[in-house]
Amino acid sequence: MNHDPPNQAIRWTKGAVIDEAGQTASAYVIKNMNGNTFMFFEWKSGDYTNRHMRPYYYVLKKSSF
Repeated sequence: MNHDPPNQAIRWTKGAVIDEAGQTASAYVIKNMNGNTFMFFEWKSGDYTNRHMRPYYYVLKKSSF
């Protein structure tokens, strides 16, 4: 049985996703619109970290499975 702690390279807290390997903290916001729940999430790729460009955004829609 493996008793090692889980990989902590990516973790989240209220309002931010921390990527220790990529050395980024990406903001996210959860909004309810028209009866749906959406998460707006900054995607900080190499364009952001290396080229100093603005981050891209993902928009995720909550579903009920």
